[in-house]
Parts: sequence; structure tokens; C-alpha cells
Amino acid sequence: MGNNQLERQEHQADCNQGERRGGKRGKERERAGLQKVQGPGHPEALLALAGHGNLLLRMGDAAAAEPELRRAVAGLEKVLGGGHKLTQWAAGRLAAARA
Repeated sequence: MGNNQLERQEHQADCNQGERRGGKRGKERERAGLQKVQGPGHPEALLALAGHGNLLLRMGDAAAAEPELRRAVAGLEKVLGGGHKLTQWAAGRLAAARA
């Protein structure tokens, strides 16, 4: 296993642990960290943004989730394309936030 893959797994484990401990705050830290390190247009940063929006949606805060999901979908469409499964997942969560 390469160093980058191992670091990502460790980072994800840390974020998962933070989410269990801090809920919304753990996801916010994950999103902010990825945006700082990789840039806001990086697919992983966009997925973290979509994940945070999804968490907000699952917590019942559709109003807060919608702008994050909207930004994530716009970025994922640019980077991955509208037909990519992750873009489609994020777009589905956005539709749910708007419903």
C-alpha cells in the first residue's frame, strides 16, 4: 500500500472518528481540511462538501444543506461530469434538500 493511500485511509478513519464524536463538527473539519490541502475544486474536497450537506440533510436541516449541495454539484459537474455516479448521487441529495 502506498503512502498516499495509507494517509488517506488514516485521514478518513480520523474523520469518521470525529464524526462519531462531534457529528456535524467532524464533517466540517474534514471539509475544511480537504479544501485547504487540496483546493476547493478537488473532487475529494467537493465530495466532503456534499457529504457535509448530506449530513445536514439527514439531521433535518435542509435549508443549510441546500447551498452546500448546490456548490458540490456545480463543482462535481465541472470536474467529473454530470453523468458520473458521484455527481448524480450529490444531485439526488440536492433534489431531496429542495423537496
